[in-house]
Amino acid sequence: MKISKLTAASDDNDVPVTSAIDEIELALSYEDERDRLRLERQVERAFYLAGCALRELRDRRLYRSTHKTFEQYCQERFGMMRRHPYRLIDAAIVVDNIIQMCPNGTQIIPTAERQCRPLTKLEPQQQREVWARAVELAGNKIPSGKIVSELVSQLKPKPNNVSEKLIVGHKVIVSGTHPLFPERSGIIRQIPNKKDAIVELSNGKSELISQEYLELELDSSIKELPPEGLAYTQGIGIEYNVRLSQETWEKLNKYAQHVGTATLDGAIARLLAAEFNN
Repeated sequence: MKISKLTAASDDNDVPVTSAIDEIELALSYEDERDRLRLERQVERAFYLAGCALRELRDRRLYRSTHKTFEQYCQERFGMMRRHPYRLIDAAIVVDNIIQMCPNGTQIIPTAERQCRPLTKLEPQQQREVWARAVELAGNKIPSGKIVSELVSQLKPKPNNVSEKLIVGHKVIVSGTHPLFPERSGIIRQIPNKKDAIVELSNGKSELISQEYLELELDSSIKELPPEGLAYTQGIGIEYNVRLSQETWEKLNKYAQHVGTATLDGAIARLLAAEFNN
């Protein structure tokens, strides 16, 4: 808005003088105040509305006429990386839960997905309790994501062994702090030891990544395990898939290192040769 100023002439020079017109132009009318509040609310709730819309698109599979998967649809239609739409959906669920604390809409609610992210792993009652405490610590204002995250970390003890929850076939996301593959998603194909995992990333390449950088995808309960038996993969050839326990897998890897074979196939061949030669 342009601010007008009056100038008063003097013998030496012209000196700007703020007039009553300035105050009149700066002041907001009732309609202006109403529109400002309405627009601010729209900005604050943009992530929430996006999450609600994405949830309906996913649940009703409204993307099915053009795309095979929800992730592919979101990336090509909205430019969202694989993890982001799920984060928005989870954030919308958290907001709906927090609103239940005071249904009349007068309470302070999250204004960004980052504020909701730490709450998504908590039970509904814990979400409301932690958010109320965060608002209190922020001086009854909108708390930052850092405040919320610190409160959640006080509730959740850190796991003693990360490898206990990571299984071959689980969908994972690489932490944003990883120096080479931040925010990349993939599937665990091998767990050669207790500290690392071989992850097939979304670009088709397999990388050895420390488990401290891996976290389970939201849909990690759905494992993408190949069926047992012979399978033909174009460009690779015939493969035989077999499922092993974690203990057996680790023993096989140790044996491969012991005998100096480059592949697990070589290690198995050595074992079989030793058995049949006897």
